[in-house]
Amino acid sequence: MRHYTSQSLSAQERYKLISGSLIPRPIAWVTTLGSQPDPVINLAPFSFFSALPAALPILSLAIGRKNGQPKDTANNLLDNEEAVIHIVDQPLAQDMNKTAASLPPGKSELDLIPEKTIPSRSVAVPSLLEPKIRFETKLYQYGSNQG
Repeated sequence: MRHYTSQSLSAQERYKLISGSLIPRPIAWVTTLGSQPDPVINLAPFSFFSALPAALPILSLAIGRKNGQPKDTANNLLDNEEAVIHIVDQPLAQDMNKTAASLPPGKSELDLIPEKTIPSRSVAVPSLLEPKIRFETKLYQYGSNQG
């Protein structure tokens, strides 16, 4: 068996090792709203998320940084403290992959796909129509590790 230490691998190699080893895993497809005055719907897939099904069920997202800066999803969550986490199944995988594109702030990934939104019931963030499972969530805790 091969042995690697975290220090012997680059950040990209660590990511590839973990993402290629932990399979199959569900993908969280997350909608958030940008800040006022003209809130844009941000839509992004996350392959690292988990759940703690306790008295207070908690879903966790691992949101990386881009060029050392927080991604739109993280900024939107911190600003508005709401998100909708959708579970992706096979028929939605191709559209989900398209929304992994890096777009400038103020542009919506929804413009890249034919997916429609509907109002959520518990949060202001719209939900995607097609996914069979969605969790309307409120931010519970945020932790930052820039190391």
